[in-house]
Parts: sequence; structure tokens; C-alpha cells
Amino acid sequence: MRRGEDASVRRRAVERLAAAADAGDRRAWCLAQLAMWRLFHDNRGVLCDPDDLATLQGLFTASRAWDPPVEGIPFEPDVRRFGEHLAAAVIAASRPTRDPVGRMCAATREEWTFLANNMVAEALDFTRVIALASAKLPHRHARLLYHNLYDEAGRGDWAEAHFALFADFAAWAGVRVPGFQLADDDVSDVLRWTVPEVVAEINVHDRALLQEAPQESLGALFVVEHLVSTDFAALVAALRRLGAPPSAVRYFEVHVEGDPSHAADWLELVAPYARTAEEQRLVFAAAVTSARWYARGWDALCDGLDAWRATGAGPTLPAIS
Repeated sequence: MRRGEDASVRRRAVERLAAAADAGDRRAWCLAQLAMWRLFHDNRGVLCDPDDLATLQGLFTASRAWDPPVEGIPFEPDVRRFGEHLAAAVIAASRPTRDPVGRMCAATREEWTFLANNMVAEALDFTRVIALASAKLPHRHARLLYHNLYDEAGRGDWAEAHFALFADFAAWAGVRVPGFQLADDDVSDVLRWTVPEVVAEINVHDRALLQEAPQESLGALFVVEHLVSTDFAALVAALRRLGAPPSAVRYFEVHVEGDPSHAADWLELVAPYARTAEEQRLVFAAAVTSARWYARGWDALCDGLDAWRATGAGPTLPAIS
């Protein structure tokens, strides 16, 4: 098949999938989320094939229609105060309804197998996402993301790199991680276990990265740095009560220790890109949308845990069921 024909087939498939998702077809929505994640992940965020890029852009365009608009974003001439409003809005939008942190604190070691499996997808690409966000910034601003990456990479010590620490935690929970117990490109376990709403949250970050202007990626990724340390603090004590060794707890400890400074860096980084009403709108809307999916992902994870308790099976994304 010639590339032009292949592109046409892809375009029609994306249109049908988006139309079905718009009509409330849950399976179509899940398939669209999976397709977006696979295209971005498999290309390592750098899409050189025009067909892949067109397909992903089509899916990302459709996915915007599935996010409720963020209304009432006032312009704040004082950029520092804008940052304060942004942080407060993210906290408000990210509140789940099912007390996921409390439930995780009460989880058994066996239940942590399910929970840890659902953390793999985001841990897998997070460092790459930060690197891609830095690529479109001048050095004087990107330096703050370089600082973040230095911490992510263990400050030069691979054993302290966050992904390596995550793999130590996951191994304690009985979870296999690509690059450690699995081949680097083996995401079969990710697809077998990850709740679709967790994939959707990751896709919001990836969608923001694909935009030419940096405001959306800065807003969307600020959410992760701003919220994770708060949620992780309670988990450290819970894992220790379960008898998790220090190597399994270290992943959570470094985020509690380091993410507040990363969040402060991120607000400093946002400031030069949030000076006009339109720039603030882009940052604010991306951050609130990301925070909403953060909450939906946590809630879906709780529902998935309940289903796993009842059946012993992971959610299995529909493309591989």
C-alpha cells in the first residue's frame, strides 16, 4: 500500500474512532487512548513519520473535545500571584472522590501488585517527557528542567535514578518493569494492567508536548511536580508498616524530598511564559485539565482495585483483550 493510501485509511479510522468515542462508546474511547499512548511511546516522543504524526494529531484533536472546557480564567498582571492562583486551582481540580491515598495506605502487599502495575506507564516515560519539554526552551529557562533531569537521573548515580528506584519498589511488589525484568520495549504488562484513565492522564501530558508553544506543556507537567510529593508522603509510612525494605521505599522518599523544590522551579519557569492573558489561559487550562485527569486516574485506580480484588484479573486495555 502506498503511503498516501495508508494515510487516508488511517485518517478515516481516526475519524470513526473519534465519532464512536464522542457518541459514548467506552471501548472506542479506550482504544483511542491506547493508540495515542502507543504512538507517542513507541516513537519516544519524536515523531518523524508524517503518517504517525498526522494520526496522533488527529487523535489529540479529537481528545480535546472529551475534556470539559476550563472556564473563568482571569488575567492576573502580577505573574507571582498568577502562580499562586494556578497552584490553588490545581489542588482544587485534583481532588478525587474515592480517597485513593487512604486506600493505598491500607493496601496489602498483594494489592500493591495491582497498584504498582498501574504506576509503570507514567514512570516509564517521565524523564523523557521532561527532556522533551526542555527542548523547546532557551537555555536560561531550560536550566530549571535540566536541574529536574539531574535529580531524575540520580545526580549521576544510576542506582539513585528515579526509574531505577521505581524498579526496586516494583520488584518488591512483584511487578516486572521494562528495562529491568522485561526488555526495554516490552510493554505487554503495561497494556495488561493499566487502567485506561491513567493512560488518558499521560496522554494529556503528551498532547501538550506536541504543541509548538511551551505554555501547555509547562502547565500540564506542573501538576505532577506539585501534587505527587503530597500524596507520596503518606505512602512511605504505609509501606514501612508492610515491611517493605528501604530500597522499596526510597522511590517515594526522593519525591517527597525533591518535588517541592521542583514545583517551585516550575512556577519560576512558567513566569516568563504567562505574561499575557492568552499565555495565562493556555497555562491555566492545561494545568487544570491535567489535574482533573489526575483525579480521574486515581478514582479509576480505586475502581480497578475493587474489580481486581473480586476477579484477580487486571483491567486489560481493549486492544489486547
